[in-house]
Amino acid sequence: MLLDTPICDFGWKAPDFVLNDPSGQSFRMSDHLGERGLLVAFICNHCPCAVRPSVST
Repeated sequence: MLLDTPICDFGWKAPDFVLNDPSGQSFRMSDHLGERGLLVAFICNHCPCAVRPSVST
């Protein structure tokens, strides 16, 4: 278990990248980069706080 959170180096520029959503739609970093930057969060899909709640019908 990680006890010390590493500090981010905010001074570097990330290379442009493309991520696809589950339906295959592409998202390019440079298309979404704002003047204050862009936050990309990689979360685990089995974590209880990240799992989409089931909808009962």
